[in-house]
Amino acid sequence: MLDKLRNGFHPRAPLWAVGLLVFVFGVAAVAIVLMALLPGAVVPDTPDTADRYRLAAEASIRATIVQGIAGFVVLSGLGLTARSLYLSRETHLTDRLAKAVDQLGHDKPEVRIGGVYSLQRLAVNSRVDRTVIADVLGGYLHIHATSPPQSGDRIGPDVQTALTVLVGLKP
Repeated sequence: MLDKLRNGFHPRAPLWAVGLLVFVFGVAAVAIVLMALLPGAVVPDTPDTADRYRLAAEASIRATIVQGIAGFVVLSGLGLTARSLYLSRETHLTDRLAKAVDQLGHDKPEVRIGGVYSLQRLAVNSRVDRTVIADVLGGYLHIHATSPPQSGDRIGPDVQTALTVLVGLKP
């Protein structure tokens, strides 16, 4: 199962695609039936109804059906665009989080401080990731500040920054 997921194959993807095709063909079939049967049912076919008026009324009903289908397509496109935007934002936040965590492992303290501030910025922008960021900063402090400083010793600037950011994070 894991090999299939790693290779980009998701077992539910074909089922989802089949469901989408069935839905699209169902909507198309309903539209065809509506365009064929509804105008004749709405506009009476009586001898006193002139053919010109009857045909104009049927054309008007068909145009309304086509406009309804077009509206459905536009709304579906809007929904898919919103979903794509959401996934793009989540991917961007994940990439930023990974880059900030990579910076915490750098040799230079300046880069580590930048990673801590990047994590702080992510915590402000993403409420969902605040717990993860707090856990990352807590783990960083657990590794880099294992013992209390002796009198006269100074805490490293990266550890001090991580402590400040961790204390300032709002739940």
